[in-house]
Amino acid sequence: MNELINNYLTALDSIGRGFCSYTAGIFIQASVLIVLLLVIDFLLRKRVRAVFRYCLWMLVFVKLVVPASFTLPTGIGYWMGDYFPSEVSIAKWVPQIKETVPIAIYIPQGYIPLETPMMNETTATGIELEAIRWQGLVFLGWLVGMLVLLVLLVKRVCFVKGLIAQSRPANERSLDILNEGRSQIGIRQNIELRLSGNTLSPAVCGLFKPIILIPAALLKKLSREKLKAVLIHELAHIKRGDVWVNLLQTMLQIVYFYNPFVWLANAMVRRVREQAVDEMVLVTLKPETKNYSNMLIDIAEMAFWRPKFSLSIIGVVESKKALERRIKHMLNRPVPKSSKLGYLGLIAIVVIGAILLPMGSNSMAEAANTQKNSRSNSETKTIVPGVRVGDYTFGMSEDDVLESLGKPKVIFYGEKRYTLDNLPRKYYMHFGDVSFLIVDDSVKEITAISPYYKFANGLGVGASEQKIKQVFGDDFQLKETKWKDFLTYEDKGLVFEIHKNDRTVMEINVSPIDSSKSYKKAHIVDKIIVPGLRVGDYTFNMSKDDILESLGKPGGIFYGDNKYTLDNLPEKYYMPYEDISFLIVNGLVKGITALSPSYKLTNGLRVGDSEQKIKKAFGDDFKIKESKWKDYLSYKDEGLMFEINKQDRTVMEINVSPVPGSESYKKADIPPTSYINEQGRIVDKVDYPFVNDPKVIGTWKSVDFVREINQFNLAEKSWKGDLYLKGLIFKPNGKTFKPWWTWTKGLIFHSGSKTASKYTIKHIEGSTYMFYEWKSGDYTIRYMNPFYYVLKKVSTKTSGPLDKVWISKQEDDEDEEDEEFTRRLPARIRQLDIDTADLERVKEIFGKPAQYRWGEENFTEDNLPRQYILVYPGSFHIYMRESQIVELRHEHDFSYVFRNKLRCGSTLDEVFEVVGHPKKIVQGEKNLFEDGVLYKDIEGRKGYCYYARYDHDVRLWFIDYKIGSIYMTRSDYGE
Repeated sequence: MNELINNYLTALDSIGRGFCSYTAGIFIQASVLIVLLLVIDFLLRKRVRAVFRYCLWMLVFVKLVVPASFTLPTGIGYWMGDYFPSEVSIAKWVPQIKETVPIAIYIPQGYIPLETPMMNETTATGIELEAIRWQGLVFLGWLVGMLVLLVLLVKRVCFVKGLIAQSRPANERSLDILNEGRSQIGIRQNIELRLSGNTLSPAVCGLFKPIILIPAALLKKLSREKLKAVLIHELAHIKRGDVWVNLLQTMLQIVYFYNPFVWLANAMVRRVREQAVDEMVLVTLKPETKNYSNMLIDIAEMAFWRPKFSLSIIGVVESKKALERRIKHMLNRPVPKSSKLGYLGLIAIVVIGAILLPMGSNSMAEAANTQKNSRSNSETKTIVPGVRVGDYTFGMSEDDVLESLGKPKVIFYGEKRYTLDNLPRKYYMHFGDVSFLIVDDSVKEITAISPYYKFANGLGVGASEQKIKQVFGDDFQLKETKWKDFLTYEDKGLVFEIHKNDRTVMEINVSPIDSSKSYKKAHIVDKIIVPGLRVGDYTFNMSKDDILESLGKPGGIFYGDNKYTLDNLPEKYYMPYEDISFLIVNGLVKGITALSPSYKLTNGLRVGDSEQKIKKAFGDDFKIKESKWKDYLSYKDEGLMFEINKQDRTVMEINVSPVPGSESYKKADIPPTSYINEQGRIVDKVDYPFVNDPKVIGTWKSVDFVREINQFNLAEKSWKGDLYLKGLIFKPNGKTFKPWWTWTKGLIFHSGSKTASKYTIKHIEGSTYMFYEWKSGDYTIRYMNPFYYVLKKVSTKTSGPLDKVWISKQEDDEDEEDEEFTRRLPARIRQLDIDTADLERVKEIFGKPAQYRWGEENFTEDNLPRQYILVYPGSFHIYMRESQIVELRHEHDFSYVFRNKLRCGSTLDEVFEVVGHPKKIVQGEKNLFEDGVLYKDIEGRKGYCYYARYDHDVRLWFIDYKIGSIYMTRSDYGE
């Protein structure tokens, strides 16, 4: 019974959340519209006819029946949509149904297949009642309030029907006056006139068969002319369809009873409606207009009755104050020539409506997000072991999660609680139905808390422990605690939290696993700087022509203040590119400068690191030269010079030169089992038969990196920086913790680089050490003798958390296609005319994009929305509207350099130096995207900034006060 009640409570909470989300958007937008209409009505009431003002107020009812996401290019929301919340569709409730026979579903290749055998159901017992949330209570309150108002409305309808039933038909004299009025105002429909014994104001009622109801006592006191004015007034209501509008008005007031602005708008509609009817009566009566105002006074003296929820009755006089305003309105204004709106009035109403009604954002992402939310709430979100939970994958950034789900309910680690402003290195972010473990701003584990998330075989939160074991097998570990148990399937990266009493799944913790697709691009190989030898693939004494063939035309050629072209080169000059620059002397490379963090030294240091780190890694044998804007930190023996930012003391550039000792590197002796391929790389034989070596099986941690084995000294580490290879894990039968590494006795193979590296095991002072040949590109490309990684055996285990900590940052191969695109990007952009290029021209220059995207939604070329993003490799995006280019976007791309000075990672001071200081700084507030204004710490997010300079054709986004993305409306390549 408790489970059934909990299901209904869950449904109520779910509907309540949707109701609150929807009504919040409508409440704000409708309130804003009503306030604007009050201002417009106040400004126009003495200048325009009442019929125009009445039609203007009809926009309120249109607003209440269209969704808050409604948008048009003419609307204020199209340009200011961020300030008008849109509704979120009410979530469909999915109860926790226990399956008797899971449905077999096809799972794509590469996913973990889950068996789906038939099984018996286990009945859950001992379930406690859940507490209802505030959203559910709000929804209940709305239902109760609406029910009360509906009861009052029904009571009013019955009262009106009673009035009609007790009334009697009018006499011939009155009917003749009615027919005369019908003819004069232009109504062909038969109208019934009835006399009532009640002392109420004359009124019209009835939707399909209108009836005019007049107090019988009124006929004796009114002259023929005044009675005619009364009847024409009621006929005017019928001609204008006011009874139907009153019906809509009443129903919307019941639905939106919680909004005081709707009540205010209804009062204004009633007031302006009577003024508009007065105008129509005055136009109809013409010379008899004096009788009309006198008639109103006579009626007011006789009867006052102000209906509350008047579904089907509209009176001549509803209040004394309203009557006074109407009479003043008639006396102070001349009789209008027409009571119709007219073409100009209609056009004006349409224009005003087109501006004020659409308050939805112009961004298609909002529609896409709404569609996604609707889908995600109504459809099951699939858990793929080791890969994803719903739409969330491992390696997502904290910002990606926040952008997708908004502010979390709680941030914690252990017993400590945190906010977005004081995040530790490792923490959990908990949302309503999903939770994330984040380490170093990257998602490392995802927990499904809601039954919306299910495996492809249908199992999810709420399933029984028995089903889990039947489907996933017996290779599990069970850890018991006081409140719940943990059922772990290590090979699948799954941990099920089991309820202690009813043995059902409470949560599903999902982690990446070795074989999952989420691991394949976990670490991108950086371009390595080898001091005195090379920067990435570029070596000293390469020719100028080799550089041009590899990278294309440089961004500029200079030496000092002089500029050159390829046709008038001097003896000595610099050729700069986006992330690298070359000093050329007599046609040969004599110096190379790394401008981007994508290049790093073998100890892991790179552009953006601190001066302190450099000195710690390379020691005290340096020279420093100071200048006005930056300092130069030189290590002559290493052939390195670091350009240091004057303010924050971080590395801006790394200048690499050949050193006299670089020739002393011994050339590698190419083994007889190896050969040099067509690209000039050494390729080792890697298909040796497996021979077991029990001593190698286990976990090894890297402790040093040495040139020769005999250089290793336990007392002093030879390599001063961070070690690139963190460790190795050797499994039985020639396997390792990575599929591209295998082994046999005496050799370790790498299938990507095609290397066979020797290893030597030594016992030193009671510990076991391995000396492993590091055959990097220095061996395969430069033919140098390999150095040795020194690894210490720390465990005989071959699985567990260690293989998720000591992961090599090397991959089996690099994404050559992405690198080629990035290399050719500057030359391709130079071919682009942003003003004239359409989608076909973009594809002709850059090729077909990897994705057509807007918001979270992907599209095909056949169903593109009005706005979309073309996604290309190298974090290069093109923002399109229709088929025209809006912006070129370099997203988190360290290879792009703006004006040869700014790149991702540049500081605010560097930005000001290039594009100028902002005219104003707005700190901690919402981003309004104003040109020339620096929005700093947007909405309290420290370090998150925005700065647009349209005079420089650039918009800049900042993270940690450093450029994160560069948006260009013009290309500065080649300028």
